[in-house]
Amino acid sequence: MITKKFRKCIENSLGGAVIFAGSSGDKPHIDKIVKSLKKYNLPLEVRIASAHKQPERLIKFINLLKKIKSRPVWCRL
Repeated sequence: MITKKFRKCIENSLGGAVIFAGSSGDKPHIDKIVKSLKKYNLPLEVRIASAHKQPERLIKFINLLKKIKSRPVWCRL
């Protein structure tokens, strides 16, 4: 569920960001954030999961992130 490249960057303390959005309707906002982060060559993951409609999916992904040795920065829309 987490790309190997992203995991490796986080574990090696190179940094990274996870962008959580509640729906695909947030895509215009996501695209702006992704564009800004890419300027800094920051590895990132984007996840669409509504905390209200898909809480299990969101919690599962958060728990995967918590298992990584160094943790990424979180960005929530």
